[in-house]
Amino acid sequence: MKRFLIVITTFFFLGASSYAAHIKGGFFTYEYLGPGSANNLRYKITLTVYMICGASTAQVSDPITFSIFNRSNLLIANPTVSKTNEYQLSKTYDEPCISGDQRICYYKIVVYQLSSIELPATPDGYFISYQRCCRIAGIINVAGSGNVGNTFTATIPGTTVAPGAETNSSPTFLVNDTAVVCRNSYFQYSFQANDIDGDSLSYSFCDAYTGGTTGVPAPNPAANPPYSTIPYISPYSGGQPMGSGVTINPITGIISGIAPDVQGTFVLCVCINEYRNGVLINITRKELHVDVSDCDPLNAQLAPKPTTCDGFTVNFANDVGNPAGTTFHWTFGEPLTGSADTSFLETPSHTYNLAGTYNVRLRVSLAGLCIDSTDLVVNVFPGFFPGFNTTGSCFTNPILFTDTTRTIYGVVDTWSWNFGDPGTLADTSHLQNPQWTYASAGTKTVTLRVTNSKGCTNTATYDLNVLDKPLISLAFKDTLICRNDVIQLNAGGTGVFSWTPVSVIISNPNSGTPTVAPLNTTRYYVNLNDNGCINRDSVDVRVVNGVSLRASNDTTICQGDAIQLNAISDGLTYTWTPTINLNNPNIINPIAITNTTTTYSVIASIGSCSAVDAVVVTTVPYPIANAGADPTICFNGSAQLNATIIGNRFTWTPTSYLNNPNSLNPL
Repeated sequence: MKRFLIVITTFFFLGASSYAAHIKGGFFTYEYLGPGSANNLRYKITLTVYMICGASTAQVSDPITFSIFNRSNLLIANPTVSKTNEYQLSKTYDEPCISGDQRICYYKIVVYQLSSIELPATPDGYFISYQRCCRIAGIINVAGSGNVGNTFTATIPGTTVAPGAETNSSPTFLVNDTAVVCRNSYFQYSFQANDIDGDSLSYSFCDAYTGGTTGVPAPNPAANPPYSTIPYISPYSGGQPMGSGVTINPITGIISGIAPDVQGTFVLCVCINEYRNGVLINITRKELHVDVSDCDPLNAQLAPKPTTCDGFTVNFANDVGNPAGTTFHWTFGEPLTGSADTSFLETPSHTYNLAGTYNVRLRVSLAGLCIDSTDLVVNVFPGFFPGFNTTGSCFTNPILFTDTTRTIYGVVDTWSWNFGDPGTLADTSHLQNPQWTYASAGTKTVTLRVTNSKGCTNTATYDLNVLDKPLISLAFKDTLICRNDVIQLNAGGTGVFSWTPVSVIISNPNSGTPTVAPLNTTRYYVNLNDNGCINRDSVDVRVVNGVSLRASNDTTICQGDAIQLNAISDGLTYTWTPTINLNNPNIINPIAITNTTTTYSVIASIGSCSAVDAVVVTTVPYPIANAGADPTICFNGSAQLNATIIGNRFTWTPTSYLNNPNSLNPL
């Protein structure tokens, strides 16, 4: 995949105006030269302007003016300054570790130097400005950039800023801005400055200023400060000129991060804060425009990985793309596994033997010339299982949420609940076992996000059915008992139970499991009160004085055949005897297989009531038939058939040509 090359470069504009589209950035510096006449101080002031390499003579203004303002923003001097130097800044070699040829001209550098100017020592100091138009159209982070100019500025501190601040010399920069960075790839670029006074420097992105217009491209003098910020396009800003993925180190001035995944030009402005004995005495600004083109760099980069909590296998990949032909060498930090600790694949996986912390290294190389490497700490602590239970069901009462999260390694240390109540944004908690009262009934999606001390993070989600009344679960809603028997009713739910009628024999009527002994059929009602949220249900207990039972009629079967016994009864339980040769002696219709005549008895019971009946199964042997020997007769002759049987009836087939088919010896 191609990536875009970011070159610290300027804007090319092919418009008709000889004044437009040629500035690529720049900066002011100044040097304290010593006392001047009377109460004056002498300074050398230098402006370095970055232009397009093909800037025309009209675009390279000569001379120009430096507008100097006091800190009340009033113009006090506007000296004319001639061009003192002009040269091309180019890269003379091709980066072997980046695709594409970078041997091009990057800038025309034009230097304007005011070799000496005397300024009176004042408490507040001075502000130096130069304005010039314009930038190119279509800059990614600037709206309407084709009509936006530049303002370059510097400040000279006054006598009251800090002791000796008025004799300050500003930081200076090396003019070596030919770095190459690739789209959607990690890069580093130095904006570091040097300070001859030994002051402490800090760096930050800051707003670039607009100045000059297509109508007045070179204001003389420059407009009075303060100056307007260029119109940045969201999500870009002066503080994030290339997005949130690119930052500047405040100590080193190194700009680094993942370059934007977009082709085009960006404006960057860096402010260098100059501190002396802890006091900010000066701010120096440097601005450049950044172009984005195609390239692929060689980089090894591994973003931090979250703790692996769901197994011992970890997948790896370089977090940036690499040019074709890149080779990879991984070590997974588990040397005792021998050759399994290394891989030469681009995207390998490794299964660790034990939980723990491991140091992973990736080394990439290209054509034996370019090498890069990076390290990554991997935490492997599987066995993290989030979960929770709930107690309560009614929307008008608090529902208790109980964390059931389990972890094999470390301890669970944070809980983030969202109770899914659509009527409020306050339905959250960080307690381990919170409670919440819903404003309405319905299905609520509850989520619990938990972490442990090993860095594991996971989420449990559950759709909770919040009711408008408490849920009653009955073990049965209809049952049968014998008169004078006792039975236990069974109801489940959250709250206080109460059973009626209490006038019928009942014990523990305020529990979920009362016992009852009604003498007649009775319907018992149960109320469940969950802090004022009430539900009601019922159980029918039918009472009988005895058990009706009638076994099936006696029957005859052949020896060894199966027969299904049966009975008509209102009993609840059944017992058949003898149990031998029955497939199930405790059902109303078992299957029997017997070779002998047997009387089967059945007892039907309802509690202590029972009835008995029986069925006789008579067995007979299977019948035997013998038709006799096969005879041979002449055509139209006759023969006697001689059959014998063991049985009580017989049938000859076919009956054709038999003189008596009802005889064992027909002719």
